[in-house]
Amino acid sequence: NYRENIDSAIIRPGRIEIHIEVNNLDKDARQYFLSTIINSKPTSGDFDMNKLLMYTAGFTGAQLELLGKEASFYCMRHGLPTITQEILVDQIYAIKYGEKQSYLSPEEIFKEIAIYEAGRAVISKVLMPHVGIEYVSLTPRDNPEHFVSHNYNDVQDNMTVKDFKDRITVALAGRTAQMKKFGVINGMDSGASNDLQQATRDAYTAIAHYGMDQEVGYININGVTDAKERALSRHDTEHYHNQIDKALERWMVEGERSATEWVDRHWDKIEKLAQLVLEQEIIYEDELDTLFT
Repeated sequence: NYRENIDSAIIRPGRIEIHIEVNNLDKDARQYFLSTIINSKPTSGDFDMNKLLMYTAGFTGAQLELLGKEASFYCMRHGLPTITQEILVDQIYAIKYGEKQSYLSPEEIFKEIAIYEAGRAVISKVLMPHVGIEYVSLTPRDNPEHFVSHNYNDVQDNMTVKDFKDRITVALAGRTAQMKKFGVINGMDSGASNDLQQATRDAYTAIAHYGMDQEVGYININGVTDAKERALSRHDTEHYHNQIDKALERWMVEGERSATEWVDRHWDKIEKLAQLVLEQEIIYEDELDTLFT
């Protein structure tokens, strides 16, 4: 179940070499489980299957079986004779996100995810067309935090200043799109943490390791801080670190402005892709390409 936790020597060719990926259930499979719950247990009221399918995106069969049990237990604990859609949705929320802590409904959360990932995907297509996007998904597939799968094998090793700045812009495009859609207060949440980390790392690498900032100059910080090689005073070393910090701030501000500009310019495509992701849960590269034709 957790290939990333297994010693690579065990799963190399000649040992356990056949790896079968079992993806999350698609809509048809989830509908089967949900229909079984609704038809086999005492229920009352109407059930909106489309909403239930949206809310259970990313669920496994085991989680859907647990859903039926938890809904029954909830009714038993509260002395309720039947399961309603509201009860089912509350249990979906609890299984997927833990005990309810956010004021947002699952539907609102998915809308935020969709616009965020659509922003990243569209701006990536615009600025880095040479980097393939395998899919844009409402739920992660190969990693708990990867909703857009880039094929970075397409990226050249010898990256330019433009390449680094484009990557930073793409990393910031998701939050920018989310804020444009939902406002500065509601659109700025903790979901951008990994992309912010990636953007900051790219900026630092370009400045401190590849000497790509004009004000900092042609330096590699390893040559400055390596005690065996440096012949610089402590004052000179601190000077370089301060210069790098200032440059890092400039690059991130520039990336934020760039992301805003590109998101505004391609907003219609971002909204269209977000709606497609909400409807279909996963959009593959060939369908994504049709937005640009």
